[in-house]
Amino acid sequence: MTAPGHASPLTRRSCLAGLLAAPLALTTTEPARALRLLKMSTIGLGTSASSVVGEFASTVNAELPDVEITVNHEGPATRHVIELALGRLEFCTSSPAIHARMRNKTAVFRAITQSRQLLAQLRTVMNFPLGVYHIAVSERSGIERLEEVAGKKVFLGPQGAASFTTMAQLLSAAVGLAPTADYETVALGWDDGAAAFRRGEVDVFCVPTNAPSPLFQDMVAERPLRFLGLPDEPADPGALEDIVNWPGHRLATLPAGVYGDHQADGGDARTLGITASLLTRANLERELVYRATKTFFDAIPTQAQNKPWLANVTPDGALDDLNLPLHEGAIDALTEHGLTIPDEARPTPQER
Repeated sequence: MTAPGHASPLTRRSCLAGLLAAPLALTTTEPARALRLLKMSTIGLGTSASSVVGEFASTVNAELPDVEITVNHEGPATRHVIELALGRLEFCTSSPAIHARMRNKTAVFRAITQSRQLLAQLRTVMNFPLGVYHIAVSERSGIERLEEVAGKKVFLGPQGAASFTTMAQLLSAAVGLAPTADYETVALGWDDGAAAFRRGEVDVFCVPTNAPSPLFQDMVAERPLRFLGLPDEPADPGALEDIVNWPGHRLATLPAGVYGDHQADGGDARTLGITASLLTRANLERELVYRATKTFFDAIPTQAQNKPWLANVTPDGALDDLNLPLHEGAIDALTEHGLTIPDEARPTPQER
């Protein structure tokens, strides 16, 4: 026995007893979540799509310690949706127009026999304003009207991208100009196309983005730009109406002076407005999509104080022009933000 006034010897049994007497909180603490590495693809830097989903990724990365989203800015959205459906990504940007083309097997999806089956693997996280088409030329080029694009080098977007198809159709309907026959198209990606325009190697640069766009704010600081608008009397009114009525499209205005003193004064430019989508896979975990979506929308009121363009991205707008069902995790997040989700925005029982 241990004599009175002496400490008990440190034995294996006494150590075990001490551990068992420790606070139960030590044995009931929730284990840390494993880090989830997620991939997202979007179009070129400086576009509205890139800015919005880049903010989505950075907000999630900052607020959710168990999630890390890496963002790729290379390639067209038409390729990204295929990669997403095949399980190579967790998120990508798209548009209602792309979903319609996949469903109808038109444009670049004409040659993809499984396009409808691939579309069935996708769900919407949110829709948001992509902005308006900017048809930009240097003021020094002397080009003042859209028909004067004839004979010039034109960047319509990456070849195979939805924007390339849309702009080619728009120029044809508006002023009767066809690619190759009437002007030279430039086969570059978004970032390389912007760089070529800045170097003067491209005469006309077309991109859909919100106004004012950081991309064009940088460009007009280097040299004055003019933004061309659609004519009041289009070459083919019926074809133009078809484009305007395509899912996620509408007539819009690029205001005069939105880029300040370095924007050539040509008045308001009538152009095409576009809605974009952030997509995920149908089989991505409901809780993960819920947490990411809710985190993003929770942060917008604060983030928009320094990034005013974010104020255009709202829970209400998440349903604008929707033609692909919402992911159930996104439904949960948007419902918490006060939205009533209509049945047509939900996956059908067969799609769940």
